[in-house]
Amino acid sequence: MKIDQVLFKLISVCEINPKIHECIQSLYQREFITIEGSQKYYQDNFFNEFRNFMYPNQDEVDEGFHFYNRSFKNLELKHDRFDFSITQAEIMRTPNKLGVFSITVAIKETELDNITLLISRLRSFDLKVTLCTEKVEEAANESFIDDRLFSKVIEDEILGFNFRQNAISDLYSGSKFKVFFVGEYSELKEHQREHLLYDIATCSPVGSAAGNGFHAPHPDYYETIKPNFLRAFNNYEGLVLLDSFVVIGESIFTGPNDFVSSLKRMTWDLTYFRIYIYVLYLKYSLYRFNSLWKEGVSESFAEFEDFYYEYNISHISFNFLPQLIHDKIRIGIEIDKELSLFKERMQRLSEREEERQAQKQARLIQVASTAVVIASVPWSDLYDFFEKVKISPFLAFGVSFALLLVAGLAVFIYNKSKDTKRNHVSTVK
Repeated sequence: MKIDQVLFKLISVCEINPKIHECIQSLYQREFITIEGSQKYYQDNFFNEFRNFMYPNQDEVDEGFHFYNRSFKNLELKHDRFDFSITQAEIMRTPNKLGVFSITVAIKETELDNITLLISRLRSFDLKVTLCTEKVEEAANESFIDDRLFSKVIEDEILGFNFRQNAISDLYSGSKFKVFFVGEYSELKEHQREHLLYDIATCSPVGSAAGNGFHAPHPDYYETIKPNFLRAFNNYEGLVLLDSFVVIGESIFTGPNDFVSSLKRMTWDLTYFRIYIYVLYLKYSLYRFNSLWKEGVSESFAEFEDFYYEYNISHISFNFLPQLIHDKIRIGIEIDKELSLFKERMQRLSEREEERQAQKQARLIQVASTAVVIASVPWSDLYDFFEKVKISPFLAFGVSFALLLVAGLAVFIYNKSKDTKRNHVSTVK
């Protein structure tokens, strides 16, 4: 099975602090939708809220996100028997300092079995690769060969900064890249397109989804991913999983002339890809809020509420196809499920905090009530009574105060034990 044309991107997340932002501005070019026809297309097809976020023009400099682009001509790499190159890097800077970046990989392989194997390896941050420079090619001594981790090559030669700084990428994305893959074939042969999608999306050998080999999917699992298939037209299909977006078909990039072909490629490279990274941004942000919640940051719930109502957009387009792609991506990477669970968790945390405050207020009321009772006691009459029965008033008052203190301490210990049991039950739930 051969793939004739490929659009292949690897995506991850990073933190963009002021220093890194300066680095990006010095190495990358800020991107806007500048062509009048393109501006009209995005205006006619997308709701303003989403369009302003993801396809800004120069009149909307401060709206939404900032997009940066950098191209490469001779960045050739090698791993094992595979040669590939990096042609482009893109960075999306978001309002909360999270960055989503991608690198576009050009591969020479056409055999699908080799492509799935290469994707599987390139997804790893810790893959060993060789940077093929002129110095290496001319060197007779093998000690000059530049072997590095793939993530290190990306940091040094492409991004210009450490994207694994503070383990942000590892914390929110694991130690692997997300995959965006669109492939065009001219002949399907005996394979089923649905099966090939599974094989590519899971980086399995070709034929696995058809039931061949150890990588064949269990019927129970395969049934769960059926809603994740993207189907709109007869010439292509897609599949979205937690860590991959894959589309294959006929005439995806090829049109009747070069102009139409370039428009087709740009549709996937820009329009649909930005829908994917926008939903990934939602996912990464949920991981970030989850981290803040575990660290006990009290403002995280209010910040999450603001984020939820501003960026959790359910409808992005007037056109059915971008909307369908958006909906399938949300299903595939489980956005709505995680949003619901996270919101429920944060709400529970907020309710527990309100309960604690109510308990503190109740204790204060108890103390105030006790003080009122003490203040209302006729102390002068008691003093006269103790003298009349020949009991030292100072001793009597001392014993009374001691009894009050013991009673107060007993109430405090009782309330404390109730709080501990309640918190334990809440934690277990």
